Amino acid sequence: MKYNFKFISLILSTVLCLAFTAFGQETTGSIEGTVKDQTGAVVPNVTVTVVNNASGTGFRRSVTTNDSGFYRIVQVPGGKYTLSTAATAGFSSATYENVTVTTGNTVPVEIKLAIGSTPITVDVSGTDALPIDSSGSKVQTNISAQQIELLPKGANFTGVLKAIPGTRGEAFQGANGFQVDGASGSENSFMID
Repeated sequence: MKYNFKFISLILSTVLCLAFTAFGQETTGSIEGTVKDQTGAVVPNVTVTVVNNASGTGFRRSVTTNDSGFYRIVQVPGGKYTLSTAATAGFSSATYENVTVTTGNTVPVEIKLAIGSTPITVDVSGTDALPIDSSGSKVQTNISAQQIELLPKGANFTGVLKAIPGTRGEAFQGANGFQVDGASGSENSFMID
């Protein structure tokens, strides 16, 4: 009976440790910004809607800006989205297309509304560079599918790791071990989406 209690305690401890690890994984990103008019004054109580560009996914969420014109849309799955506002209180509608959300990042999108009824459409896909996420302090690198296509690759994903600043091979781990910013391979995690 004594050994049975130790075995059950060991199994329970292992399950709890693995459960806490699973809760630490991030699978979504967010979009935030401020809605302003052409003079730079904030516009409160504007409904901002995000819709996935890909057909069949059905992701759609709406939020309203606060008194400071600020909005935040959280738990947005990775992908390309269209961000829009409806015409309101003397301002025209605005549409921002191809807003790219990546896992674990906050994408800043500042929305400018025009006075009157002429709608504004902005295509955000003008650059492959990811915007700077000033809302977090984590050290990470995201490599887009377009960047991966342009890089020379080996037999597996570790060939792409050489494009990340601060990454180098780990001498004691052979060809598959990598140090990132001085942290050993066992201290780093890689997520492929």
